[in-house]
Amino acid sequence: MFRRSFIFTIAVCAALIATGCDKSKSEAVKPTFAVEDLPAEEQIYEYIQQGNLAKVQEIVAGDPATLTAPGVGGQTPLHVAAAEGKADIAQFLVESGCDVNAPDDFGQTPIDVAKTGGQTAVLKVLEAGGSGGGEAQ
Repeated sequence: MFRRSFIFTIAVCAALIATGCDKSKSEAVKPTFAVEDLPAEEQIYEYIQQGNLAKVQEIVAGDPATLTAPGVGGQTPLHVAAAEGKADIAQFLVESGCDVNAPDDFGQTPIDVAKTGGQTAVLKVLEAGGSGGGEAQ
């Protein structure tokens, strides 16, 4: 059985190479998508990672529920801003009503995430409850 599978695999590889399939020259196909095609509750996470404060503000203005929409692992947008070191976005999110003490599915708050990641500028914003200024690290 093994020998038949092995011979079949070799035959398939030979056929692919013969038809022009050269693995050494192939490029990985990366999926492409437009952030705008995603639902608002997913867009906000993408724009936070990109550091696009204007887009985050636009999404929140259009759909305030995105502030509390749980992401992967129960993270809020503020958790992501804390992890990514986006102090300006964290400032905006706190001022918009995000809870600095909201736990994710693992019990981690945005403050915990900022501490663990060494995001000192974000940590200052979060510890001040959003009253302090800050710029992205």
